[in-house]
Amino acid sequence: MVRSHYSTTDTWPPNEFDPILAELGRLIFNWNTIERTLTQILNILTGSFPKNQILTAHMSTTAICDALKTVANELHIGEERNHLLHAVSLFEVLRDYRNYYVHGFNTILFVPGDVPRACFNTKSAKSKLTIRRLELTAKQIAEVSFQCMDASGYLALVHNYFYYTDKPEYANLPKLHPLPPRFVKPKEPLLST
Repeated sequence: MVRSHYSTTDTWPPNEFDPILAELGRLIFNWNTIERTLTQILNILTGSFPKNQILTAHMSTTAICDALKTVANELHIGEERNHLLHAVSLFEVLRDYRNYYVHGFNTILFVPGDVPRACFNTKSAKSKLTIRRLELTAKQIAEVSFQCMDASGYLALVHNYFYYTDKPEYANLPKLHPLPPRFVKPKEPLLST
């Protein structure tokens, strides 16, 4: 094995980082399942395979959410509409977590004998310089990755309701999945005016 001259250990990243990296991997996997399932729901409701898939392949997740809201409001009523709109809301809440965790993750803080912490740092300078910093343990990241897993299960049941219209085991929509709290980005102004 070739050792990087930047590393002080024989393996990089060190084994102590594995729990954090595994949870971020779980989060990404569960998120990708949510994203694909939401897109598949839109594909089912708009029919005409493969034409609809050509369109959704070119759509951002924001456009997919907007399209699904429109389909729900214009073509569905009652419980079906409620579940479709709820699925989009669930997706949008979890997207904020996913985006911050994936795009903000840039280091792991580790002191021997202490629990490693993932460090998330982002900057914005739209009208005022703002640095956002958050430190989380693997256990804290797991809470969000398991929320994504549960949401994925809910979306799969909504998908199955619309896809398997001839199967009695999917004849009823599931109970609405609880929405997690909205993600609030930490803000630390670097400069005060």
